[in-house]
Amino acid sequence: MILKGLGVKIDERDVSMHAGFKKELKELLPGEGYMLPRVFLGRKYIGGVDEICRMDENGQLEKVVESCQRVENGVCESCGDVRFVPCETCYGS
Repeated sequence: MILKGLGVKIDERDVSMHAGFKKELKELLPGEGYMLPRVFLGRKYIGGVDEICRMDENGQLEKVVESCQRVENGVCESCGDVRFVPCETCYGS
């Protein structure tokens, strides 16, 4: 919610639903635990929840994300911010 509040465009990846995303996370963080969420800018690891909160509280986060693509605040008109939308035919995701 912090990043959304700053208007940062987010590419959320559900590693529990996509093996490729899980593999990518393991490649980006070799030997690390997989406590989620993990935040990256491009392929650069920024931190987890604690680090993001700490950066937000001390004013660093806005500087870190200043080069990120922005979105207008509000709810997505297509999916209502559900993001992972089940198939309307087979109800899979």
